[in-house]
Amino acid sequence: MRLTNLIYSSLCVMIFGLFALPSVGYAGGIPLGQSAINADLGFALGGADLGADYEYGYSMNYSVGAYLRDIPDSTGSTTASGLTTFGAFIRPHFSKANWDFYVSPGFGLVSYKRVNSSANTNNYTLFGPSFAVGLLYELTPNMSVGAEDMSIYGWWNSNVSGLLNEDLTAKFRYIF
Repeated sequence: MRLTNLIYSSLCVMIFGLFALPSVGYAGGIPLGQSAINADLGFALGGADLGADYEYGYSMNYSVGAYLRDIPDSTGSTTASGLTTFGAFIRPHFSKANWDFYVSPGFGLVSYKRVNSSANTNNYTLFGPSFAVGLLYELTPNMSVGAEDMSIYGWWNSNVSGLLNEDLTAKFRYIF
């Protein structure tokens, strides 16, 4: 049920972005040569889902950067697996007026803690891709707020592979 809701949420964000930005007024959420710090806050069964991104405006159309996410596990009455991941991404921006719609494919290292129904845990270290879709609204030329849906995948492990986590978070961006 949770995965269905997250998929629905990400599709709504993407569709809204496509309709709100039918023609790109200007390209680039991060100005050329400038940097941005992004903070993410969401909620998982284990507690607060925290994250941070660093972006560098590499060209007028896209930025490059790194991400860090910590999604806690839960072993109480409801069990949920958790993970910590960091990696790099490329982020094309499609902006119009105060709206910034972006997609963000990446690749990183994942420390995955798998929790099963009997509260037993197994830890795995994996490499894998990530994919994020987000929509931000610019409050000032340097500050934006919005939402991001991020999917994290794991590869190259016979016990755990595929989609490890998908989360929807509130996002705050500061350009400097």
